Amino acid sequence: MAGLLTFIPYLDRIVGIVAVMLVAALAFDDLAQMFFVGGVYWVLAILEGSFASPMILGRRLESNPVVLVLAIMIWGWIWGVGGALLAVPLLATFKIMCDHLEPLHPIGEFLGK
Repeated sequence: MAGLLTFIPYLDRIVGIVAVMLVAALAFDDLAQMFFVGGVYWVLAILEGSFASPMILGRRLESNPVVLVLAIMIWGWIWGVGGALLAVPLLATFKIMCDHLEPLHPIGEFLGK
């Protein structure tokens, strides 16, 4: 569930937290335990979204993780959810184009590692 929800910007954490808190409400009698489970999910989602995903995408796409995060933030701000979903493919396409065109090669180097 958490892996599939990462493809839905903004709503992924909210839906995930609500789902695990509902399951925790059914499993535990104490309200504090339910909120603890939701808090743990929230912290893990923040760590995954802020550190793990940019590092993995940066290695796989041979891109700078900081540039990836900035691209997702900027395109998400401009176009909302659609922009956040398209940010990585657009950045990867632009990097490949810069790597193959000699005048733009310095930009491709900057976007790379």
